[in-house]
Amino acid sequence: MDTPVIVSVGNHGCIRQVKQAIGLRNKARMHFLTHKKPPMGQFFQTAMMWHNQGQLRSSLRLHENADLFHVHTEPFWFVMTIREVIPDAIVLLDIHDSMMYRFDEANRQSSEERAAVEQADGYVYVSDKCKEVTEGWVPSAAKKPSIILPSYVPERFYKLRCWTRVGGVVNEGRCDIMDAGDYYDYCKYHDLAKVFKSEGVRFTLYGGNGEERCVSEYKDADFMGHKPYEEMMKQLGEYDWGLCGNLVPYPEWDVAFPNKLFEYLAAGIPVVAMNAPVVGEFVEKHGIGISVSSVQELKARWDERERCQAEVFKKRYQWSMERNVEGLLALYQELLQPAGGNGRFRLPRQSKTQGRRKTRCPVSRPTMARA
Repeated sequence: MDTPVIVSVGNHGCIRQVKQAIGLRNKARMHFLTHKKPPMGQFFQTAMMWHNQGQLRSSLRLHENADLFHVHTEPFWFVMTIREVIPDAIVLLDIHDSMMYRFDEANRQSSEERAAVEQADGYVYVSDKCKEVTEGWVPSAAKKPSIILPSYVPERFYKLRCWTRVGGVVNEGRCDIMDAGDYYDYCKYHDLAKVFKSEGVRFTLYGGNGEERCVSEYKDADFMGHKPYEEMMKQLGEYDWGLCGNLVPYPEWDVAFPNKLFEYLAAGIPVVAMNAPVVGEFVEKHGIGISVSSVQELKARWDERERCQAEVFKKRYQWSMERNVEGLLALYQELLQPAGGNGRFRLPRQSKTQGRRKTRCPVSRPTMARA
């Protein structure tokens, strides 16, 4: 089987793209195309950053002989742009952020998202619940190939050495300011921080959005801001519990199966799912965390940490990216294999164009390129 050439397309170079690229090393030739400075671009054969629509189109043309374009949301419109520039490209849509997961009201759904889902050739979902919601919104998606691939952490980031203890509850990921739009209410932790403080529970936040505002607004928590990924992973293990969820239920947390869940496990700490039913069901099933609806319930069950953390250390490697990425490789193969073919990856456009030069485009060689 030939090694596939994959272009990973996203807006901000999300960590999920990096995780997949590391898991696929020596199995696929991964190229990174992003609008913002690519984090950890060294794990791709090339990393390319575009600044405007013209550069994006030019960048796509440089990769026109790639086998497949793996698009990460959001936004979704990358799918339509690829279709415009390379009409017969094979496009896989990785749906892990979406308006359809945030709102039930029809007038708050997105026509852009619906069109992209309809035009993609296949899908990667982070959970069964996300797949269910997507197929309910776009029924034709159920007829196309798909897999469930959570945002597992590559083993190179697993916490192994001794570390100090800070204690309390830690939250990693986006935390927003008060006047951000209501579609970010799920990651505003002001009320939760106040309750933790009143209950005498230390609460630490990594991440943020608009760090100066976060520093002033989150005075009831220890606000650490953004840290380089590897540094953050080394520090997460210092806390007692890793948080998924919020003080009250939100639609996002009804379906979320987030990066942070597996980052806590890789760091060696148990998970508390607060009003986060999908995460809660998972951690309680495996004995690696607890599901609660309030800070008071967490305090009442605090002594379960010892048992849960022991299970984390026993089981966490089964959720590494390396041990679960074969499903993604198989999906690539399914999308690229012609009906009745021999199972080899192919160049989709060359099979349709007579006399086309059969060499790969220059950027598929292992060099670093930036637009």
